[in-house]
Amino acid sequence: MIAGTDFKSRFGAWYARESATTNYDVFMRLPALLYFSLGIWAQGSVVAGVVVNDQGLAPALWLTTIAARAAMLAVMVVFAALTLVRSRPVARSEGLGPRITAILGAGAFFGFAFLERAEPALNWELASTLLIASSGILTSLVVLGLGRSFSTMPEARRLVTTGPYALVRHPLYAAEALATIGIVLQFRSGAALALLAAQLALQVRRMNYEEAVLTRAFPEYAAYARSTSRIVPGVF
Repeated sequence: MIAGTDFKSRFGAWYARESATTNYDVFMRLPALLYFSLGIWAQGSVVAGVVVNDQGLAPALWLTTIAARAAMLAVMVVFAALTLVRSRPVARSEGLGPRITAILGAGAFFGFAFLERAEPALNWELASTLLIASSGILTSLVVLGLGRSFSTMPEARRLVTTGPYALVRHPLYAAEALATIGIVLQFRSGAALALLAAQLALQVRRMNYEEAVLTRAFPEYAAYARSTSRIVPGVF
């Protein structure tokens, strides 16, 4: 027990020291850049495939599919660009728990790759692609508003309370939830709903970590939090 406590104390001291260096901040951008690069490649491949081969899709579904995938491609490009130019954080969550939660929350989309899609139905597919396209547009607007304050980890760089953030504290998660719901409509199964619930639970956990960091870094955040909802105005 003493050895375990000593290791935890030494690791905590090492992490606190290293996380304050410039090299650490540069190094921590690499996993995010890899993730977004994979997303750019995947979405770009799908867009090219749909453009070249319509696969017998109805015209409306063909157009909305291209719009949805193009919107998500734009989101990944914006994410990658802002990761490269983001400013150094003024505060971070401590320990590995917040970072593991952020990784799982961001990567939960990959879980759908292991599920079986439902039989294609035009109305469901249209609803799905419209939600995904809307999510892509809203996400791009939110992260462009964040600018160099964008981060996938629970870190504080600059307090943003204007634009979408004047309405809710976590508009980015609200926009991402639209995309996840859109994906669930393509599967329409209990497993897909369970994955959605798990992802939403992880995102709420991420909000808790982020709000703790922002409260510590910016004293005015507490008043801002009291006057705004998390993701749905007047509801949650």
